[in-house]
Amino acid sequence: MAARSSPADGGSISAPASDPAPGAVEVDQGRAAVTSAPPSAEQVALRRYEIYRKAFPMTEIAFPACTLRNYFVAKWVRDRRLAVDVRTGADLEVAIAAGVHPARLTAHADTMGLSELRATAHLGLARITVSSMAQIDFLAGAVGHRMQEVVVRVTSRNATELTDAVLAERRFNLVGLHCDVGAGDHEFLSYPAAVGDMITELAMIRRSHGAVLTRLGLGGGRAVPSGDWTIELPEIATQIDESLDDACATLRFPRPLVVLSPGVAIVDRTAA
Repeated sequence: MAARSSPADGGSISAPASDPAPGAVEVDQGRAAVTSAPPSAEQVALRRYEIYRKAFPMTEIAFPACTLRNYFVAKWVRDRRLAVDVRTGADLEVAIAAGVHPARLTAHADTMGLSELRATAHLGLARITVSSMAQIDFLAGAVGHRMQEVVVRVTSRNATELTDAVLAERRFNLVGLHCDVGAGDHEFLSYPAAVGDMITELAMIRRSHGAVLTRLGLGGGRAVPSGDWTIELPEIATQIDESLDDACATLRFPRPLVVLSPGVAIVDRTAA
């Protein structure tokens, strides 16, 4: 075996191949520090919203306008042309300032004052969800001579009266129904119950008026689970899709677009 040369022999000692080069330890430590740094609030929010959106491949997600106060979230929503729910005049200002096109906005009249509803009508948002005769009457006068797409929010008592009123107004185009799923008053207890009832209502409207509505909105507190999103969100998506397939097949009704509105709970509850 050849002897290694030494300084005394006039040679040089080379570092073994396995030894780190000078400064390598410091560089690796720096990389580890960067890698282990906690994600920013924007990164956490965007990760949460992306997880939620990808859990519902067959469903449109309408994000609450309040999330658009964050520049990065607003850009993410705008770049992907995602739907946005507007519930107050402040929400409307935020959405417009964030550059979201009015065609992507749906306003919910039941949480707006009359002045806010008038401003919403004047701006020509894509859809307005109504839940009372008073809102329908006011909105009919506020939209002027243009056509306004309308969604009726259904409770246990009001569906037929409201849908008949909207269909009778020549300036309205009734495009769908909306309901909430949760534990509150006038909310459905489960997604299968909500979907089955909504498809039944849509079939009745087709039979009575010859109108085929193409949107089914679902909101309420159960749209955002408090447990592990990787488990619970796919379960919700499966419940919605299977209930929709069963109800549409039974009533021979064309599958509508499902729009899921998670509301502000998507901001407050993290993806476990």
